Amino acid sequence: MDIYGFHINQKLIFCIIFTFILFLVLTIIRKFVLKKLKVISERTESRLDDYVYIALEKTGHIFLILISLYIGFYQFKFTSKIEIVIDRLVIVILAVQIGKLGSSLLSAGIQNYFLKKNPDEVETERATIGLLTLAAKAVFFIVLFLFVLHNLGINVTALVTGLGVGGIAIALAVQSILGDMIGSMSIIMDKPFVVGDYIVVDNLEGTVEDIGLKTTRLRSNTGEQLIFSNADLLKSRIKNLKRMNQRRINIPLGVTYETPKEKVAKIPAILKAIADAETNVRFERCYFISFGPSSLDFEFIYWILSRDLIVAREAQQSINLQVLEAFEKEAIDFAYPTQTLHLNQITKS
Repeated sequence: MDIYGFHINQKLIFCIIFTFILFLVLTIIRKFVLKKLKVISERTESRLDDYVYIALEKTGHIFLILISLYIGFYQFKFTSKIEIVIDRLVIVILAVQIGKLGSSLLSAGIQNYFLKKNPDEVETERATIGLLTLAAKAVFFIVLFLFVLHNLGINVTALVTGLGVGGIAIALAVQSILGDMIGSMSIIMDKPFVVGDYIVVDNLEGTVEDIGLKTTRLRSNTGEQLIFSNADLLKSRIKNLKRMNQRRINIPLGVTYETPKEKVAKIPAILKAIADAETNVRFERCYFISFGPSSLDFEFIYWILSRDLIVAREAQQSINLQVLEAFEKEAIDFAYPTQTLHLNQITKS
């Protein structure tokens, strides 16, 4: 057939028409199935239909066109060169499609696993989910890349060997970065803290905002962001205050030496009564423990049964005010550092 002076193979025309019709049919089927599947997934609690919906949604028009071309060219039996080109093109596009689908399913699957395991801690497990998803995707895409190369006729054995030698060289060159990445994995797997915990590192403290591959970020009480290298962080002494279920308060008290013995003996009972009357407080002990340089020293210890800092501070304040009131009522004076200078008058004979 000649069109405007160009000779066009009749079989090619039929192939193009067949491909176009097949593409339209596949597009309509995809749209119809997506619509029905969305309704089904909203009605059921199962996650399987959600994954199938994700798979179909990630199936783009380019993929449908190539599948239609592939079927069309094989249906009408073109030359081997054209078939080889179409084969390789389909392999590449199919790999891209599988990559998009696999990436979505891996993310959804890992998220769903943690959601079923402990729904209340999904937000605190964000760093774990992120690292596991990244690792799973990396392995998936490496395998997919090697699979594509193999199907394109490239010898992947030599490539893998080369990557192994190159990987050793790169690992030696970036030891500090790898150390931080391993530190990140240790933090995420061992969980000395998670996102949202309030921790103290040496003389610095703050709320954990993010656990990255190289650094961990905290937000301090004064507003600035504290950034720690993961490797250095694991070498430090870490206090996780959010996992503290109760707080031990030790208050040293000193009264003057002029305090009568009877009142000194009443002080432990007074302090115990104050602690026992307070909400969220458990009294531990109170004793007259020593004779200080300028005071009679008492040890007053109690527990605040809450991890909340505001609750703890309010309880401390309430107890301290009641101690002041009780000591004032009993006319017991607090001691403070004093020195007494004794002068002897020397008389001349």
